[in-house]
Amino acid sequence: SCGTVQDGMNTMRSKLMPMDAVFKYREPCASFPPLLKKISLSAANLINPLIKQPTPVENFNVNNAEIIKSCVSVPVIAVGGIHKLSDMENILENKKVLFSFEIFPPKKQANFGNVINCAKELSNLKPDFMSITYGAGGTTKVNTVEIAQQIIGMGTPALAHLTCVGNTKDSIKETITQMKNAGIENVLALRGDYPQNFEGDKATTDGLDHASNLVPFLKDAGLCVGGACYPECHPESANRIDDIENLRYKVDAGVDFLTTQMFFDNNMLYSYLYRLQSKGIHLPVFAGIMPITNSNEVARMVKLSSAYIPEKLLAICDRFENNPEAMRQAGIAYATDQIIDLISNGIRGIHIYSMNKPDVTKDIIANVNEIIKAVNE
Repeated sequence: SCGTVQDGMNTMRSKLMPMDAVFKYREPCASFPPLLKKISLSAANLINPLIKQPTPVENFNVNNAEIIKSCVSVPVIAVGGIHKLSDMENILENKKVLFSFEIFPPKKQANFGNVINCAKELSNLKPDFMSITYGAGGTTKVNTVEIAQQIIGMGTPALAHLTCVGNTKDSIKETITQMKNAGIENVLALRGDYPQNFEGDKATTDGLDHASNLVPFLKDAGLCVGGACYPECHPESANRIDDIENLRYKVDAGVDFLTTQMFFDNNMLYSYLYRLQSKGIHLPVFAGIMPITNSNEVARMVKLSSAYIPEKLLAICDRFENNPEAMRQAGIAYATDQIIDLISNGIRGIHIYSMNKPDVTKDIIANVNEIIKAVNE
């Protein structure tokens, strides 16, 4: 139950505080300047991909539009199949907020049609792109390319995942060729999860130990490359400083944009964006939102991502865990609230982890469609 999850989270907090209060504690970061807690990111270029030079954080003012206008210059990336810089500049001039969805291939081939139907439903919502995961150990790589190709055929740009785990340099080159032949122009470079029940020191070979080792192959092929980032620190990083230093390897290798791991407290993202900027990392960042529509998902999400679960979300799970419809509605409301707050604070990229539940994603988009229209006018 969620009560058990809450007890576990309290235990985790009590253990983490004495060990590393600054870098590992997963409460909202009280140590950052007060402005950063409620900063309007429309008045800060932390996520703006059209940055000329970073404006010092202390100069940000919620009402100072001239500062932000001075930050806009030549676009530096391409997202969602758009590679011409002039096109990217146009889309960002005309569209303030970009939305994207993630789906995953079926574990069983018999369910392939269901995933394609899910993709069609999501494509009808007109996202700026859709991403397709790769499966632990590359177990679904054939389907990843096939689904991405079909999504492109639906008129939606596709972002295919590609992992180091389960690949060699030769197989990476082969997969890149398959992707390009399928019309895929965008790839998310990942180390990847180890296969279930893996035993051994590491599951990577041929010098492909990290996503940063994968990026050069993709860039050499002329692809637009994304990378993952972790607002609450990668579970394998010693602390938040090391985590950002590790991220820098991907940035230096040439990734064009970043997508965050799921988070449930927006202050985590705002503080993270501040830390990225303070370390000279100014790439666009898509905020990863995971709707929790089943109370049993909470414990699994904590295990997978080590994400901090706010008391508000735990209370929702405790109250509605035995009422699936109420829990679904409350989970959609919580994700909606996160997205509204992010958009209100100027975040320009929202990436919804759909979990192949198009009905949930459709309800969330229905809740914010007028807001999206308003900010994109």
